[in-house]
Amino acid sequence: MGQVRSRFCILLVFLGVHVSACASTYNAERKEDLKRRAEFDFHCPTTQLEMIPLSYESNIVASMGVRGCQKQGVYVLRAGTWILNTDDRSMPIAQ
Repeated sequence: MGQVRSRFCILLVFLGVHVSACASTYNAERKEDLKRRAEFDFHCPTTQLEMIPLSYESNIVASMGVRGCQKQGVYVLRAGTWILNTDDRSMPIAQ
C-alpha cells in the first residue's frame, strides 16, 4: 500500500508542476497580448508600459493594471480577451 501511495503522490506532484507550468505559459502569452492592446489604447510604446497583476483565478491572471505615458487603466481577462475596465485612461498617476 505504501508503494501505491508513494507513486500516487509523485503523480500528483508531477501534475501540479505541469498545471503550474501551463498557467505560467498562459499568463506569459496573455501578457504579450495585453502589451499590444495597451500600446494601442494608451498610444504608448510597450517598452514604457508597466504591468501589475491585480487578481488571479486558478493561477491565471484575471485582471491587470497597466501604466505608461502618463496614463493608467485596469484590464480584465474574459474568454481569452483583455477588456479595458476603466472609463478614463487619462487619470494622472500618483507620484
